[in-house]
Amino acid sequence: MKYKQVDIKEAADRFRNGEAVYAARCIDGMSFREVTAATMLLVLEIPVPETETKPEKGGKTAPPTKKTIDRGKVKALHEAGWSNTKIADEMKCSTWSVSMILKEIREQEEKQNEVNTDE
Repeated sequence: MKYKQVDIKEAADRFRNGEAVYAARCIDGMSFREVTAATMLLVLEIPVPETETKPEKGGKTAPPTKKTIDRGKVKALHEAGWSNTKIADEMKCSTWSVSMILKEIREQEEKQNEVNTDE
């Protein structure tokens, strides 16, 4: 696997899109201050297939598309007793995303129950 170093903004954007972001430190013979200064944020570098053209440097690129997560599958796995971490691993997303999806599902169900009881 190949990794590349990224800045904090790109690391945050990639994390929000469900990608894994790693922090690496070189600590052999270094003081704590030197270790914190040497922290690097890394992401998995996915090679571009030869058939695709690489974007030109300095040009504007389209914003990354958001990953679609099957909410029905998340709900089914949760109801089957899976942990949020295990669901996130299965769905290839973050545990935060799983938590937010389950929260939205609960809120939708509560609203639906309110509508049904009002009728």
